[in-house]
Amino acid sequence: MDWTLSLVAPAIVLVIAAMLVLLVELPRRRAGRGEGWLGEAISGLGFLVATGLVLRHWGAPTQVGFGGRLVQDALATYFDLLFLGIGVAILLMALPYLRREALPRLEFLALLLFAVTGMLLMIGATELITFFLALELLSMALYVLAGYQRGHARSVEAAIKYFLLGAFASALLLMGMALHWGATGSLALHAAAPVGAGGAHSPLLASAGFWLILVGFAFKVSAVPFHFWTADVYEGSPAPVAALMATGTKAAAFGALLRLLGPGLAPPAAEWVPVLWWLAVLTMSVGNLMAIVQSNLKRMLAFSSVAHAGYLLVAVVTATPGAASALLFYLVAYTLMNLGAFAIVGLVGRKGEEYQSG
Repeated sequence: MDWTLSLVAPAIVLVIAAMLVLLVELPRRRAGRGEGWLGEAISGLGFLVATGLVLRHWGAPTQVGFGGRLVQDALATYFDLLFLGIGVAILLMALPYLRREALPRLEFLALLLFAVTGMLLMIGATELITFFLALELLSMALYVLAGYQRGHARSVEAAIKYFLLGAFASALLLMGMALHWGATGSLALHAAAPVGAGGAHSPLLASAGFWLILVGFAFKVSAVPFHFWTADVYEGSPAPVAALMATGTKAAAFGALLRLLGPGLAPPAAEWVPVLWWLAVLTMSVGNLMAIVQSNLKRMLAFSSVAHAGYLLVAVVTATPGAASALLFYLVAYTLMNLGAFAIVGLVGRKGEEYQSG
């Protein structure tokens, strides 16, 4: 067999941890004894074990498994560690927040573990079906987490908006994948890039497929003009969930974009460059201008994340030899900054989440 469990071992550990969190603690809750510390310990241990399994691949040769559908290379290892770090940070941020807001912790912990599992599988995917299934695992967890404060109308509104627009973006991705497969006969992720369209049976279909896939990615990274859901969803979601969206989802989407264009960021075809440049310029400009005029703290951070998506898109468009490394470094700096900002918002409580300047 050409597959190895080591490729999915970290994801399996997180899934087992998520199920154990529910199985171990739910009987205690049913007995009316409240929620104990065991679920939190299992979640932390799951992240720790998964990190150890990922570190085993550090500096190791590239491994390919499951019929070439998953890969564990330097890019996947780098992003896996970033995703697990984000998961631990969100866990530490969420526990005091959930206690203060009197929200159930078990479901949150399980959904967080499933969300990080989706991220791990996304960056390892080398073909579009595997990538899409991993993306949906991440998205489904986030849809529920966005509306986790069921007693607050804004949280429910955020969940509905995120679900509807996320479903629309997923539909565009699926349509793009179908057109790409019809044009090229391949579901390989790198073959969907514009540089690969020249070998397509139908260049027009291949171009249309790439366009739809690009629009789907633009929704996920909140690139202008596909950013209009971001501020409302971030504002209505609990602070730890907004932090997860701003860091984990964006990092996973840009990681998949690196996989799409190749680890070295292969230069886009000449006809795509102006479009991608305008996408980056509009995202930077609109994000910053809208952030300046916001009076709500979480909306300001939301538009700030939009602007940062534009900066990251610049690396994608330039595609110089050092562009991929610059994108990876910037993602780490951006993640640390956003986690810190949302942690402060969460620590000061509802006053911070609903803070209005002026």
